[in-house]
Amino acid sequence: TIHLTYMQLYKTRHWFYPLPNYNLLKTQDGNTMATFEERFQGIWSMVSIINEIDGNKSEPFGSSPIGSLIITPSYRYIMVFMQANIPIFAINDRLKGTAKEYKTIAEKTFSMFGSYKISNEAEGNVSLFVDGCSFPNWIGHELERTYIINDDMLIVTVPLGDGNGINTITWYRLQ
Repeated sequence: TIHLTYMQLYKTRHWFYPLPNYNLLKTQDGNTMATFEERFQGIWSMVSIINEIDGNKSEPFGSSPIGSLIITPSYRYIMVFMQANIPIFAINDRLKGTAKEYKTIAEKTFSMFGSYKISNEAEGNVSLFVDGCSFPNWIGHELERTYIINDDMLIVTVPLGDGNGINTITWYRLQ
């Protein structure tokens, strides 16, 4: 089955994820972070991306995707992720890849950066303003997302449109 519990993921990928440090969810004066915004900000590491179309689930970036999400207190974000085992190019020149190599990069890597605002803290709604993206159709647009934060896990569901289903992306807090 594709859906794994956090502990199953931790046990299979413990080399990548440190044990949860719940002190990260405390402010400098030792109080527990209360606001969604404070819990949303931080450095997050990719856990999984699950795509669902008509009840059928798949892992479009493989079973062990890698990536980072950085959300700053100055309302900036950067998100980069990819399939972990992308084959290297036959020629050691990124500008001289084959059509198949470029297709793999387009399908198995993703990056996006810009600014954000919390649109509804109670509901976990965030507006992402896209300054740059590996999918250029999103550049200059505002994307609405709803995030769920559960301890050190950040989960977002992304509707893809055009019959491409919904991606559920899970991140683990590193800092």
